[in-house]
Amino acid sequence: WNNAKGDPYVDLVAAVLNCMGVVIYHSQSDGTEEGMAYLKQSLRLRQNYGSDTRDVATTWNNIGRLYDLMSQPVDALKAYEEALKIRRRILDEDDMDSAATLFNIGETCHTQ
Repeated sequence: WNNAKGDPYVDLVAAVLNCMGVVIYHSQSDGTEEGMAYLKQSLRLRQNYGSDTRDVATTWNNIGRLYDLMSQPVDALKAYEEALKIRRRILDEDDMDSAATLFNIGETCHTQ
């Protein structure tokens, strides 16, 4: 995929890749590698347009969820921390997305 800045479809493609990653890892028991590939491609596209966006934070959170499902809690926590740093910078303190990431961090720590 050509991810040149200024392409009007990059954001749409990044959103679709993110959704594909989520759907694959939820629907296939062996879809973790493929799902991660879609999520990381989405992250790269989204970061080209700014690293502190809600969409970048969402993709980091989804990457964390997938690492958690893959029983890689250290990588999951790193991804969640990235999501949380962004969300704390750009969102209100009581935003539900920040709460969801905090929940995911707690759940990952609890299951270790």
